[in-house]
Amino acid sequence: MSTEVAGPITRERRLANLRATLARGGGAPVGPDQEPARAPFAGRRSPVLAARLAAALGADVTADEGALLVRRVVQPVEIPVDRERLASLPGQPPADAPMVCLDTETTGLATAAGTLAFLVGLARWDGTMFQQTQLLLPDHADEPALLAEIARWVTPDAWLVSYNGRGFDWPLIEARYRLAGRPAPTHAGHLDLLPFVRRVFRHRMENARLRTVEEELLGVSRVGDVEGWEIPQIYLEVLRGGPIGPLAGVVVHNEKDVRSLGLLLAHVEHRYADRATRHEAPRGDLAGLARAYA
Repeated sequence: MSTEVAGPITRERRLANLRATLARGGGAPVGPDQEPARAPFAGRRSPVLAARLAAALGADVTADEGALLVRRVVQPVEIPVDRERLASLPGQPPADAPMVCLDTETTGLATAAGTLAFLVGLARWDGTMFQQTQLLLPDHADEPALLAEIARWVTPDAWLVSYNGRGFDWPLIEARYRLAGRPAPTHAGHLDLLPFVRRVFRHRMENARLRTVEEELLGVSRVGDVEGWEIPQIYLEVLRGGPIGPLAGVVVHNEKDVRSLGLLLAHVEHRYADRATRHEAPRGDLAGLARAYA
């Protein structure tokens, strides 16, 4: 975990624990709202927060395995991808394999036991339509419902599609399954688009961040987007009773991240899987593509 995330979160957790301890010991309530603070993951909350989150985010609350889950279904968008042509490129899924796009928002930047994936964005294609769903944890204790829903999406014949998901998102999810005492879902393969972008496009981009890819390759510009380092603190503040408004920005951020996976796949297929359009690509791109084939 980077220090810019770990520092503030650790201090806030210590303060929350101290306030809760003082309150239990009969001390005067402390904190700006004059109410005893509560450690973020101490015990189960009532379903009130889940209902508030669903109302604020235009989502529904579902129950599974005795736990609650806030589920937000995003309006589908058309993103056509020729799967036969895409499969001709190096490292791409077979044409008949279902593709499941995945991106997580977490309470930290490590994959250790203390890091929780509190928001999981998922998407798959139905014909040319890109169908997105977001799963939000209203409480740490509700994680079984999240894990059960992920298992319904990630089937043994599916390929995962992510951006740095092979090194972060999926290992973190696997760790959560292990901590829950259950096996992680099996899948047929994992297409991590970050190595492909670095190999083919990095020569003409300042960096390989997804936001840079959106601007340089997809012509997409985000305005007012929440920064990644802010996300853990925003979620923890909501659990402590803070406003839900900032979390809506995190949900939109995740929605755009997942959609960009679909748009990037379509861009790669349209521009580089077809021999005619491939000749119009910059020479550096073609050199990177040749390295990918090699």
